[in-house]
Amino acid sequence: MEKYADSKFADFWQLITNSLNWPNILQNNAFSVTMRTTFEFRPTAAAPPLNWRELAPPGFAIRRIDSDIATRLDVDLKAALGYSWFNDVWGGIEGFIQGGFGFVAEFDGSDGLRLASNCRQWGSPDGIAPIQVSTRAVFRGRGLATLVSSAFIEECLRRGLTPEYSCESDNYASIALAAKLGFSASVTVT
Repeated sequence: MEKYADSKFADFWQLITNSLNWPNILQNNAFSVTMRTTFEFRPTAAAPPLNWRELAPPGFAIRRIDSDIATRLDVDLKAALGYSWFNDVWGGIEGFIQGGFGFVAEFDGSDGLRLASNCRQWGSPDGIAPIQVSTRAVFRGRGLATLVSSAFIEECLRRGLTPEYSCESDNYASIALAAKLGFSASVTVT
């Protein structure tokens, strides 16, 4: 078992084992155990949807994350997470703009522009683009996560990157999204 050295993960430990008994042992000793499923990208003719540009519902636009959008998204993420995702993952918005990319679904409503859904790159491992996707609760069920993730995947392929998807194993909406995007479950880890 190793403790993460990175300060943002200072309270996390990583244990990788092939024993099926470890989750029970850890839970019985007051550890929190999270099961995650990782997926392999296996696109088909229909997944991911290549016509994502035409599928945005009225009032929504799919936009690439630039400095302005990232600043607005950072405010939203700080409110939801309690910390700056851009600072923790990329060293700030400028680091993200220089080294990463992402897309949002922006809603133009009576109360102005709102960021409804987003898909952004979580770090930059060599040749891999890990997906981080979220949608505001009020905008769920409209296919927005599919659209922003499809735009993200298209950009990955244009850059020669392999999109990578994982989620908690009991997040059935995320598992369904992965399938819509052309991912197949490959392994579940604790």
